[in-house]
Amino acid sequence: MIDVVTIGVAVPTIGRPTLERTLEAMTQQVRDGDQILVVQDTFGRRDPTVEARVARFGTCFRYLEHDAGQSFNGVFQTNHAFAHMSVDLALSHSDDDVFAPHAFDTIRRLGGLYPQHPILFRCISPNGRPTWQDGRQGLRRHRLGGGSLAAPRRYLRPYNYPCDGIDYYWVCEVVALAAADGKLPVWTDEILMYGRAMER
Repeated sequence: MIDVVTIGVAVPTIGRPTLERTLEAMTQQVRDGDQILVVQDTFGRRDPTVEARVARFGTCFRYLEHDAGQSFNGVFQTNHAFAHMSVDLALSHSDDDVFAPHAFDTIRRLGGLYPQHPILFRCISPNGRPTWQDGRQGLRRHRLGGGSLAAPRRYLRPYNYPCDGIDYYWVCEVVALAAADGKLPVWTDEILMYGRAMER
């Protein structure tokens, strides 16, 4: 068992107005050692206000920039954040998604009980559907995205680009690597994230 599980969240952004709400949902949940890495995609343009917008959230929130020479839905910025994390569990998160108020507590509890195991949890999509129906967990393409995974850093891999179904295949790769070491995924039906800033 791990006494205190640290959590890292990669938040790629171009500086959309939703960023504050996304970060605000984490402010009461972060603990010492957590790393919320907000990475601005500076390919083609840079929003000079983003760094100050991130800084006001506190020491667990860190601003980075990354110009990959192209843009693709924040994938390159997410990978950049992953490369700078030194936490127990890493998550990917959009700059318009919102964690449930109890999300980090649930992830820490499960991470402490099952060290090095991937944790899969439910999200609510922008159309109001949960990632899976109650008790019907499974790796399903077009249903299970990267936002549903807390990945142990030991098994963390970057997103592969280009790839159709990029989130799904990233989840499958992390889960398969852990399973090869006997660390099967831990599933919970709890809803821990709401897509595109839906009301909680």
